[in-house]
Amino acid sequence: AAVGTPEMAPDGGPVLAASLAVAAGGGGAWTARVLGIEEAEAELAAGADAERALELELEKLYGRAAHLCQAESRSLAYAGEQHKQVPAAIRKLQETLQQTSGVADELSGRVRRLDAVCGRVGEALKIVDDMLELRECSDHVMKAIATEDFERAARYVARFRASQDALPPGTDDASVQVLREAEQQLGFAIRQRFEAAIMAKDKAAVSRFAKMFHPLGLAREGVEKYTEFIRRSLAERCASEFKALVPATAGKRAADAEPSPYAQALTSAFMEIADIVQEHQQSVEEEFGSDNFVAVLRGMVDEADTQALRVIDKFTKDNIKVFKQQAGIDTREVGAVLEETALITQ
Repeated sequence: AAVGTPEMAPDGGPVLAASLAVAAGGGGAWTARVLGIEEAEAELAAGADAERALELELEKLYGRAAHLCQAESRSLAYAGEQHKQVPAAIRKLQETLQQTSGVADELSGRVRRLDAVCGRVGEALKIVDDMLELRECSDHVMKAIATEDFERAARYVARFRASQDALPPGTDDASVQVLREAEQQLGFAIRQRFEAAIMAKDKAAVSRFAKMFHPLGLAREGVEKYTEFIRRSLAERCASEFKALVPATAGKRAADAEPSPYAQALTSAFMEIADIVQEHQQSVEEEFGSDNFVAVLRGMVDEADTQALRVIDKFTKDNIKVFKQQAGIDTREVGAVLEETALITQ
């Protein structure tokens, strides 16, 4: 009766009553079964604990997710507000840029006007300097001419010529008149002195006065006169050899005379050019410029051609008999003339 009627355990559980019944009967199989149920209950309790832990973890995760969602929602709301303000900010930036551009245009206009004013001030200062220089030149140029200090007078006139075009009309007419008169007087005096130096063959004086043509604006005239002087020098150097020319048929040659005097005279004329170039090139380039030296060289070549034609003409006249008739003339003389003719025509 005790086994067949299950009694409730004090806590109301049938399992405990069954366990008591088994213990009363003393069966081994029932003992094993009771132990299995206890293990199941322990596992069930452990599972319940794990479930509660998971529920707590889920609650934490849910709370964190809710917090994140709220934070992101606030961020998105703030970003939305900021996005709404972007067009207004862009319009404000455009207005600022337009204002800046207007200010920059105004400043650039002021800078341009200031630059123009500075340019006019600079021009005015230059005019003042030119006027002061003009007054100084007019005060001293006549004194320099009177004392024959032509170099200093030429410098004053050159300064006047360099600045006169920049002066406005009516600027210190008295000083301008004095300097123009001084320019004419100085030009006349230098021409006279230069011609006298050429006639006197005074190379130092020729070089001195030749340098003054360029400051007076007479560079071309100075080059022409200097070329004339050099051509005279070349002609005089060739004249002595020209006078010594004696034809082979005249029978008046000295024993030590050149076998081909006419060819030698032609060669000497061109050698004289080389000597003159070496002697005068530096002074001509310093006084008139390297470009004008070409004109001087061209004049020397023309003079050399003139002297060469004189030699050839004399050679032709002196040996006219050989060229027109060889009868009665020594064949050695004819051979010498023909040989010199070949040398001349090379």
